Amino acid sequence: MSLPIFALFERSLRVESRAMATYAKRLGLAIFIFFCLISAHITSELFGAAGLRFFSSVVYTTLLFITLAGVGYFASAIAEEKEEATLGLLKMSDLNALAILLGKSTGRLLGVIMLLLAQVPFTLLAITLGGVSLGQVVAAYATILAYLLLLCNVALFASVMCRQVRTATVVTGFAIGGFLLGGPLCRSFASEFPYNSGVRWALEGVAGALIEANPWRRVEQIMASGFDEGPLCAQVVSNVVAALAFFGLAWWTFEFFTREEKEASPARALFLGRWSPLRWLGVSRPWGLALAWKDFHFLAGGRLMILGRFVGMGLLVGVFAWIASLDGYRRVRAEDVGGMLMFCSLGVGALDLVGYVSKMFRAEAQWHTLPELMLLPISTRRLAWSKFVGVLPALVPYLVTFLIGAALCPQGFEDGVEDLLGTVFGWHFICQYIAFVSFAGYFSLILKRAGAPAALGIWIVGNWVMFLFLAFFLFRGADSVEGVFVLLSILFIVFAVVCYRAMMARVERLAGE
Repeated sequence: MSLPIFALFERSLRVESRAMATYAKRLGLAIFIFFCLISAHITSELFGAAGLRFFSSVVYTTLLFITLAGVGYFASAIAEEKEEATLGLLKMSDLNALAILLGKSTGRLLGVIMLLLAQVPFTLLAITLGGVSLGQVVAAYATILAYLLLLCNVALFASVMCRQVRTATVVTGFAIGGFLLGGPLCRSFASEFPYNSGVRWALEGVAGALIEANPWRRVEQIMASGFDEGPLCAQVVSNVVAALAFFGLAWWTFEFFTREEKEASPARALFLGRWSPLRWLGVSRPWGLALAWKDFHFLAGGRLMILGRFVGMGLLVGVFAWIASLDGYRRVRAEDVGGMLMFCSLGVGALDLVGYVSKMFRAEAQWHTLPELMLLPISTRRLAWSKFVGVLPALVPYLVTFLIGAALCPQGFEDGVEDLLGTVFGWHFICQYIAFVSFAGYFSLILKRAGAPAALGIWIVGNWVMFLFLAFFLFRGADSVEGVFVLLSILFIVFAVVCYRAMMARVERLAGE
């Protein structure tokens, strides 16, 4: 690879192969496969087909992590260079657009592919365990690799198009969500039009194409008994063709989207004149808690983003209500809308809070303002809580939406409170969420990219492993299942405290670097 076009690509491979994170991923992969083997052994006593269950666990979890990687890891390929104002330096060297794209994106892609190939010798054990054929293994990995190519290049195009990693991540997330959910949604919308309508024919065609290209559906077909198809199918071909098309778009539009490079700086809140009728949406005078005021306006978006969240929640619930009304057999009642409001406000609000906690100190480290903050005459813990208080007002739209939903559906609210606060399982869920928030905050300081998505993936797999062992080792001989969940709740609180203290120590270390 002595050609100039492969110079950055070769360097990225060398850095990737020597990084400690690469060896940590391989260790995590080995541990994960070990637990999958244990799971297959446990479940085979009840359901049989240990090889199929082992292989299904590996494939579905791999698809989950690849999706999260597409949202966070690949979407930062070019956007991070724009944020750090180093893209201009790359363009000043003897590197053209193709060389930069190959080095920044394809190098990461090859690293993930090598990690996937490391699974193959282990997953071949599924054939000896029974229930899986070699053709199923080859077809499954062909599906995964084609999907990986598509995600990488969709994220690459979003990274070229957007100027910030956060924006590229959101665009990639919406694109992936539309691709995976677009088929069923288009099919539901098509049923509302007359049978001979051209719109219905077009929607049915789009829905069929998206469903055929969906890797999750393809894997479901592969895992079915009696599968005897080859690795090449409509999903593999369409994903590879779309991946090449998105790479071509990124290459073609690279110069257009990177021709002007502005000085990297944190996003600023909206400033309006004192005589503007919308001045109440702008930045207010500083509060007594200056750090909370700063994070409210410059991290959470201020009053303008609060208004935007109200509008977004209304649109989200409206879309859900419209989809529910497509059933045609019953109309949407006030109780249904209230349940949707409560569910959406809790779900979106919980994810938004995790995002804020993961960005609180990562943004300061990115913009090199953390050392100045640490010079303030306050402790690190007080600094963290002051910043946390600043993002709490951004959660007001979710609280108001939840209260409106509770007023529309009082019985659902009463049942939900009773299930959440009146049972051990509800308190276990609360303690687990607190632990996850602390874990995501700490993990975002460990990883430079995609800390929150990686923490989510690890948490999902960790819960699966935990409940597997509980079901096999504890529940069989435990006198009280509730006692087990009480113990787990205590352990989650202890884990949250450990992650919180580790996060404070990590902040102090980052400030000194």
